[in-house]
Amino acid sequence: MMLRVVSLAFFASAVAFAQPSGSVPAERPKARPPSALKGWADWEKGEELLKRIQVPPAPVLSAEDEAKSFKLAPGFSVQLVACEPMVQCPIFFEFDPDGRIWVVEYQGYMRDIHGSGEGDPICRLVVLEDENGDGLADKSTVYLDKLVMPRSFAFVKGGILLQEPPRLWFCEDTDGDLKCDKRTEVGTMGIAGNPQHTANGLRYGIDNWLHCADWPQRYQWKDGKLISEPVPHRGQFGVSFDETGRFTSCYENSAMHMDLLPAEAIMKHPQLAALVRKAGRSGLGVNVNVAKAGQEVFPIRVTPAVTLGGLELRDDGRLRTYTIVSGTCFNDGDQFPDAMRGCVFVPDSAGHLVGTLKLTEGIQPAATRWFPAEQELIASTDERFRPVNARMGPDGALYLADMYHGIIEHVIFMVPWLTKQIEERKLYEGNDRGRIWRIVHDGKTLRSRPNMSAATNEQLEQTLNHDNGWHRLTAQRLLVERDHAPSLDQPTPLGRLHALWARQGLGKLTPAELADDPDPRVRAAVARWLPSLIDDPDEQVQLHAALALNGEIKAATACLLKHDNDLFRVAVLTSFAGKEVELLKSLITAKAPETTLRFVAGLVEAASAPPPAPKKPRRELTAAEQKRFDRGSTLYQTTCGLCHMINGYGVPNLAPPLSESPWATGETSVLIRIALQGVHGPIQVGDQTWNLVMPGQADNPTLDDTALADVLSYVRNAFGNQASFVEPEQVTQTRSATKDRHLPWSVDELTKAAKSR
Repeated sequence: MMLRVVSLAFFASAVAFAQPSGSVPAERPKARPPSALKGWADWEKGEELLKRIQVPPAPVLSAEDEAKSFKLAPGFSVQLVACEPMVQCPIFFEFDPDGRIWVVEYQGYMRDIHGSGEGDPICRLVVLEDENGDGLADKSTVYLDKLVMPRSFAFVKGGILLQEPPRLWFCEDTDGDLKCDKRTEVGTMGIAGNPQHTANGLRYGIDNWLHCADWPQRYQWKDGKLISEPVPHRGQFGVSFDETGRFTSCYENSAMHMDLLPAEAIMKHPQLAALVRKAGRSGLGVNVNVAKAGQEVFPIRVTPAVTLGGLELRDDGRLRTYTIVSGTCFNDGDQFPDAMRGCVFVPDSAGHLVGTLKLTEGIQPAATRWFPAEQELIASTDERFRPVNARMGPDGALYLADMYHGIIEHVIFMVPWLTKQIEERKLYEGNDRGRIWRIVHDGKTLRSRPNMSAATNEQLEQTLNHDNGWHRLTAQRLLVERDHAPSLDQPTPLGRLHALWARQGLGKLTPAELADDPDPRVRAAVARWLPSLIDDPDEQVQLHAALALNGEIKAATACLLKHDNDLFRVAVLTSFAGKEVELLKSLITAKAPETTLRFVAGLVEAASAPPPAPKKPRRELTAAEQKRFDRGSTLYQTTCGLCHMINGYGVPNLAPPLSESPWATGETSVLIRIALQGVHGPIQVGDQTWNLVMPGQADNPTLDDTALADVLSYVRNAFGNQASFVEPEQVTQTRSATKDRHLPWSVDELTKAAKSR
């Protein structure tokens, strides 16, 4: 194993360590008191555990010494690609067409126990280059600095899209020196102030869209403009795809969630989209937890420094299951053993390891551990090894972003036993380190560095058939950017699949040409436009053809009689908005299974709700009110809008409308109570009675008093509503007066509260 440790003195003049002022983002939610974590963090149990286990020191190690801490699966080795000061606190990275590594750095994260410095412009986007071709970076260029907690970026025609929550920037290098000399704000993405719960991703998919985690939008960059479309909210940290383009993400303690149906198809049916949102992490074809049986991990050191430690640790002090997962990566490379193709690598920074999952085949895959117990792809005895993101590189190997950081839990979720550990082991030391590692299989050589930016269109077409997924997808993106439609007559199935999507992105797809393709993966893709493939012998093809039935009652009835499962029900119904009753009658006549009848009947009830009243024009706002209105709008999208809808019209049987609702525009203290502790029915909204329970947001870390006041002010002045703004002081006062309240309010209680004002 060859390592190169870069001398700090050599680079001191080129790269300086971050110097924060200690500012804190105004948007940061208040830290949760320990009492708010009882029942699920069980931190007192963690303190008892610390009395029984020996926790070793956690000194700051050089990259060379850290490498000695690694234990890898047999047949694998690890190589250092770059370390500080070339790169610091890496959290997100991508390879450009010429193999250079662009890295988002996160210097502002938890520099001390108070989270000081997160509001400082001390973060960067750097470009790492290997000029002599030995596989190790020997040059680092700062493309853009003075950033505040950036999260992700994507290569687009003419530059990059960079996310600096809540802003999306289009960044350009006009003179070719690898430094941004022009940036333009083009949109919004994410919410500042809470690093563990804001949007991220911007990963280019086979469908030519940029996909996100923890954010209900997808994006495209066309003709110099940002295009966005709503999609179901799914995932938390990172985005990856399988070889056919199925979206995968994860949550902090859940290793793999997957879209078994294209998320955008769900949005064609409003009530169906609401049902999928209500399903949350369970999914109805979207955001499905496919790794319930693959959650166990095996660290090689004790791992007590996590909020959930009391519940998630074994008796010997090691994590039992995934706890801080981020940046999972689907293996579509060609350097690892062929048997591992299709595995998913799962970085867990709390366990100081990268796990490996293997998916079964079929329309409802399940993931289980690849390696036996007590073995991971890579694990470390160094507490500061923090793998937070992973990518398959152009050479086919697996690359890891190692944030190399002592404190991993955020101040919002800090509990006493963590504070004590941080202080005792000095985990606050050693900021501004960071490493990029490469894991290789010893049985195969590495591919040479690519030079795809100079490739001709014909060469890019050939690359669509490459064994390595990075090459195929990069070639597709470049062909679309060059407006060159590749031939569908490619020699490999995956080559034809990428050619199909490239042509679709250019508006030049003729799917009938591939209707008889011998590979079902290709037929499944074209089936989205060819309902005639509903009788294909392959179930995956049938499922995608169900998305294209476009209201054909006879074909839909036959499909649902044949397939009694939610995946097919959802797929069929995506194109039946407004025709549910007709379909239900046909299914009843055909004596369809009761499960199918109940499912469709539920949508009929939801779709039959009366249309919302026309909106009134919004009153004129002052400049200060407009700023608060805009902040509230952004927060509303990711908190309230998931149920009450972005337009405020609500969803039948799920959430009442906010548009022109007297509960939204009435007594301020009542609305604040509803927002904090929730409300249970029966409750009258307009001419409808709702007998549901709305959960409160008092413990939502993204909604401190100022943020909640902004959201409620937005609600009171959007969707045709006209009412006074809510002031943060009003929220503070009501929160204090109701701090002992844990149950949702009844209508009678709220009425009494309003009368007492």
